[in-house]
Amino acid sequence: MLQAASGVSQDTGMIQRVHIRRATFILTSAFVVSRVFGLVRTLLFAFVFGAGATSDAYIQAFYIPDFIFNVVAGGALASAFIPVFTKYMSGDNDERSAWHVASAALNLAIGIMIVLALISIIFAGQIIPLYNPKPPSVNLQDYTTHIDLIISLARIMLLQAIILGGGVIVTSVLNARQNFLLPAVGNVLYNVGIIIGLLPGVFLAFIGHRNDITAAYAATWGVVLGAVLQVAIQIPGLRKVGMHYTFSFDWRHPGVIQVGRMMVPRIINAAMLYFSIFVDRFLIVLLVANALSGFVTQYYHCLLYT
Repeated sequence: MLQAASGVSQDTGMIQRVHIRRATFILTSAFVVSRVFGLVRTLLFAFVFGAGATSDAYIQAFYIPDFIFNVVAGGALASAFIPVFTKYMSGDNDERSAWHVASAALNLAIGIMIVLALISIIFAGQIIPLYNPKPPSVNLQDYTTHIDLIISLARIMLLQAIILGGGVIVTSVLNARQNFLLPAVGNVLYNVGIIIGLLPGVFLAFIGHRNDITAAYAATWGVVLGAVLQVAIQIPGLRKVGMHYTFSFDWRHPGVIQVGRMMVPRIINAAMLYFSIFVDRFLIVLLVANALSGFVTQYYHCLLYT
């Protein structure tokens, strides 16, 4: 009996090591591939827009959607949801409650992101000038045109925040169920979507009919496409891991409440990070016109090689 128990323990340990190695290989490979596509994305962006007012507008349009997603959802929701979901699924062996919490969290995440996106769309004209001050060297008419472009692009990009808000729960469920391949592929496809959005600008530049405004709108819809691809590729995985979806907003469920409480310190931490980004961008835009895109491009290059 002891020998049999020892053999089972060794087999279990070996299986766990195989799973860990497989997960490590998948995540590392996806990380490398994603960085390569990220480099291609950055090079195409620089080719299409260079460093100028349109590229700055595109980058600044990202701020509100990124803020909403990364502060409210992003890492905060994922890091709070996974331990609660795993506790119900494995610790308590209560699969029904686990899927109920997952469904409620998914629906609440999408609902909250929709509300925040609508508020941002309505008040974009008041919010965006707060982190886009008028540089002394830019006349008022050009500044107004620039702000209007940022507002238009940001309103489109807010669709990304809604899609990725729900995608956080999808990814978290798959990761908690030891399915790492589809989330890893999704990260790569996000960059693929952005690259596709940049191609019209590349084409216009090659044929000698460069149009930065058209290219900016195409690139912005590429961001939305990237978000759709990232989440869509993962949805079949939910069926594979046996998810039982219910249309529930049960915010009073103890598991959902626990997720919300665990999110609070992470939200505060993310908000402080984005406040520092706000200050950086405010000063860059205020001091030097059309310098933000060059700063962000160099930042991405640093990420690539570190």
